[in-house]
Formats: sequence, C-alpha cells, structure tokens
Amino acid sequence: MEITELLLNAQSTDYTVRSNAEHQLSSAESTNFGSFVQSLSSELCNESKPLTSRQLAGLLLKNSIDAKDRALKSVYTQRWIQLDGAIKNELKPKLL
Repeated sequence: MEITELLLNAQSTDYTVRSNAEHQLSSAESTNFGSFVQSLSSELCNESKPLTSRQLAGLLLKNSIDAKDRALKSVYTQRWIQLDGAIKNELKPKLL
C-alpha cells in the first residue's frame, strides 16, 4: 500500500481501516526505519499530495526522531545516529 493511502487511512473514522493503517505504519517504522523516514519526508515535501497526508507525515516524522521522555529520546537519538549516512544526507535538505 502506498504511503499516501496509509496516511489517509490512519485518519479514517472507520476503526478497522484506521487500526490497520496504524499497525502498518508502526511496523514500517520498526522494521525499516530508513525507508520509513524517506517515505514520510517525500510525502511531506510533495505539494501535490493531500494536505492531511502531508500533515500527518510531518507529525509522524517529528515523533519518530524526537520525544519528551528522556529514555525514548535516547533510543530515537541512537536510531538516528545508526541511520545510513546517505539517507541522512538525503533527508536534511528536504526538511530544513
């Protein structure tokens, strides 16, 4: 399923559709973090995508790299440090 469709489904009022999409997003984040953040950043930067999917992409991206909880923030920092340099170099200009 395409990231745009997942993001839109994650905002669905239908519990089953929303729950499925949330599970797929969570699974994507935990199994392949690099591809997950690349997909979110591409969605966020693509002005032809629906506003609501772009907004959720930005929120999920922020929440996947930063947290208020110190322990979680430490985990996210380590995950970012371990991320392939090529992916980080691709993401930084898009997001700044």
